[in-house]
Amino acid sequence: MQLSIDDLLRELVGRDASDLHIKAGLPPVMRVHGTLIRTDYPALTEELTT
Repeated sequence: MQLSIDDLLRELVGRDASDLHIKAGLPPVMRVHGTLIRTDYPALTEELTT
């Protein structure tokens, strides 16, 4: 199963996060209560970030 933006947004809401940072070559990062938290997802591909 491939990661989708819907998966990331569900987790964002579930963690009460305010920001989602996505960049090719890195795992998604969420800002939770002012702190940047790396998710457990693998690094994103160029295809997923464009």
